[in-house]
Amino acid sequence: SIRAAQAIVCVSQATADDLQTFVGLRPGQTLQVIPNGVGAAFVPLPGAAHDPQQLLFVGGRGGYKNFALVLQALQQLPAHQLVCVGGGPLRAEEFAGVPASVRARVRHLAYVSDDTLASLYQHSLALLYPSSFEGFGIPVAEAMKCGCPVIGLRACAAVREVAGDALMGLDGDDPALLAAAVETLMEPAARAKITRLGLEQAAPLNWQATHERTLQVYQSLLEHTASA
Repeated sequence: SIRAAQAIVCVSQATADDLQTFVGLRPGQTLQVIPNGVGAAFVPLPGAAHDPQQLLFVGGRGGYKNFALVLQALQQLPAHQLVCVGGGPLRAEEFAGVPASVRARVRHLAYVSDDTLASLYQHSLALLYPSSFEGFGIPVAEAMKCGCPVIGLRACAAVREVAGDALMGLDGDDPALLAAAVETLMEPAARAKITRLGLEQAAPLNWQATHERTLQVYQSLLEHTASA
């Protein structure tokens, strides 16, 4: 499908780079980067206060999502609770070798509405998103839109791209680094700075802009076909 297409749209430059590395472009194909948007529900609520002990994990937890890293960091953060959203029910094997004291501080929510998820972002100290690979990372954008700092791996190109200077970046998958980043955000001034940077970074991301830019791609193809 990629090789047959006249035009290709990628949701991030990181994805575009991967496409060119692993698939390549043929002569005459066009490639554009059009980022994903963020739903209208994801906005900061005036006066909403975060819980400095609540951490958030959104989405799948398998393999490259590095959920085990989060659980290891929680062992160094005995006062913090972790809320997991989506990704299927928590499984016993995910907690193999994890102390019961940590397991007791992790709770799971299955499907939640956008409004509920937005509230979770706003009431959490940070979104923990230590994924090793992403095409975009919509939870990263959603969190920033809600004023929630994001902690992730600098090695993940898409997350680094989406979050920009607002990313609390880890230079390795070391639980001590993750725990230290959480502790840094306990300082009001540090968290306020990251929150401000995140709001600025995510401001241009909306589905209307994504729609308009994608529509332009289709229109240009129609015009090319009509003139051919």
